[in-house]
Amino acid sequence: MPANVPTNAEFEELSERVENLEEANADLLERVEALEENDTEEPPVDPPVDPPVVVTASIFSNLVPTNLTDADTVPIELGTRFSPSVNGKIHALKFYKGAAANGGTHLGRLWSTAGVKLAEVTYANETASGWQSAALSTPVDVVAGTDYVVSYFAPQGRYSATSGALASPVTAGQLVAKRGRYLYGANGGYPVNESNANYFADVEFEATGATTPTNPTTGILNLPRKPWYGGPSYYQQFSKAVAAGWTNPAFFPIAVYFGKPSHAGQLKAAGINTYLGAEHDGSAITSITGLGVSVIAQLEWTSAEVGSTAGVVGWHTDDEIEMNGSYPTDAARLAQHKADVASARAKNDGRFINTNYGNGVLETFWAPGTMPQYVAVDDLTSVDKYAYTSPAVNYEFNRSDAFLSTGKAAASAGAYGWQQDQMEKFSNHTKPNWVFVETAKPILIESGAKVITGAQIEGAVWNSIIHGAAGVLYFQHSNDGSGTYSLITGPNIAKVTAVNAAVQALAPVLNTQSYVWNFGAGLDTMLKVKDGSAYIFAMTDGSTGSKTFTLPAGVTGTTVEVLGESRTLTVTGGKFTDTFASEATHHNYKITL
Repeated sequence: MPANVPTNAEFEELSERVENLEEANADLLERVEALEENDTEEPPVDPPVDPPVVVTASIFSNLVPTNLTDADTVPIELGTRFSPSVNGKIHALKFYKGAAANGGTHLGRLWSTAGVKLAEVTYANETASGWQSAALSTPVDVVAGTDYVVSYFAPQGRYSATSGALASPVTAGQLVAKRGRYLYGANGGYPVNESNANYFADVEFEATGATTPTNPTTGILNLPRKPWYGGPSYYQQFSKAVAAGWTNPAFFPIAVYFGKPSHAGQLKAAGINTYLGAEHDGSAITSITGLGVSVIAQLEWTSAEVGSTAGVVGWHTDDEIEMNGSYPTDAARLAQHKADVASARAKNDGRFINTNYGNGVLETFWAPGTMPQYVAVDDLTSVDKYAYTSPAVNYEFNRSDAFLSTGKAAASAGAYGWQQDQMEKFSNHTKPNWVFVETAKPILIESGAKVITGAQIEGAVWNSIIHGAAGVLYFQHSNDGSGTYSLITGPNIAKVTAVNAAVQALAPVLNTQSYVWNFGAGLDTMLKVKDGSAYIFAMTDGSTGSKTFTLPAGVTGTTVEVLGESRTLTVTGGKFTDTFASEATHHNYKITL
């Protein structure tokens, strides 16, 4: 038998193997057909997520020089002596170019005050005018409380400046500009000459650490300070805010959301000094600002309607953009937000940019990991989650790991202060944030929705402030049956008026940097010093009853004045005790140092 002809046994074995293969192939074909029937669409692909951004801040970024192009044509190095209040990194150098006449190759430099050059960049791809920026190849570490000089070389002169602007320090967030610097010369160099002029040399600064302890001096506590955005001097960057008195330490923003222009007089009488958004009902915006009430106008108001009105201090760009379902992905929402802010900033009219946020504060499903990118482009933020009145909000709080880790109850004053902590974390303490507090039943239709009580309003306001809120913001629109505008016809007008008066009376104290100190178990506190006295703003961690305060060294007074309550307490052995009737109870204390 030829070798290539199988035997009967071999043929049977081959036939069995072929049958097995045919069965396996048929099974595979059935599985493929089932997949084709059930999975007609491509598997979903997660949208690209922007890499984390570095949150940076500058000193003068929203200012415009009064002298755009100086007549001086001599080569000159122009700079700013500045210091950070926290440790950080310089990522880029920048300067303001008033016109193309400020020509030639510009060099940016960062120096120690000993004249050691720490970094140098060449400004490439400059525009004809406006802020010019150049990134450092390697960020430079800077130390809290240490002076540095940032400068740029203008080979043809014709620089921009504002005379006298640095006659006293200018604080913006965690940076303090102290003096202008300059040096004439063909190649520039370390600018040794000081001036009170602002030459608009600036940096992009990332805060990376907390403030260093304050050196002990007479009447000042030898304690570390809490990081903060800089207080009222932060608004020095915005000419309209300056004109409206926002840099005055006696001014503390107390705002209403989308107030009706015709209500401005009544709202002012209740202690409201700012509208965040104003109903665009055909009224002139001066019907509000003419009463001395500031406006942060939504973009529904045109530049023509607003004009140069000094009382319009900012633009409100977006409300809860991170939750806006009109955009399919978080990346799309973030892109839209950046575009909205850029549109408002292009007005270049001396007004700051505000955005209000909602569920992004929870760190759950909305803006997952991207909230720092949202707030990075804002000048002032705010946040609204109505913890006292909305069961749906309580539900969202209780599935937020970030909130649950605090051990706080969702329907509590502590939930409002927590929102402030979150917003400070997102901005790295570089900008002011306001916390919303509802004043009745904030347009809620879900089962179990409540009307907030006056005591709860007071607790929410003070807990927000204790945690660093730079302003109070009320949501007054209501469906509790007393009328749409609950600061005009609602049940809590008298309480809100009293709370606002108490806050405003303490504005010079609230507008100072807080100290770090733990007064004792079960307490939630803020410590400040003003004019030889320590001020303690206190609530509890949600518990009630008697609480004991242990005072830091340097607070030597033996009598505690309980502000607004017509009573005093006695200090014994560096301690005093007081009682808190409910989780919303607050007490403000004053003790002589």
